Amino acid sequence: MAVSPKVTKVIVRGYDRENEEFEAFVSVNGKGYQIKLGEEVELKDEVLEVLKNACIIAHEPVLDNRGNPTGDIREKSVPRYLVEKL
Repeated sequence: MAVSPKVTKVIVRGYDRENEEFEAFVSVNGKGYQIKLGEEVELKDEVLEVLKNACIIAHEPVLDNRGNPTGDIREKSVPRYLVEKL
């Protein structure tokens, strides 16, 4: 007897609002999912896990104790998608 996977209603948004995309592609164990961003969708838990773990590397200047840039750049990991459970 096959167990049906748990499905959760969510809204997925892209982190980068300036370069807003309309869809996200996620692949889990060779199966692809095209997810519309900004709309209510139902996703399996394993797809949600991939979205939550997706990240991008942002670059930001290193500041001294007065708030002035030192000329160095620091890499920062930020979430690629924001997932809101309904």
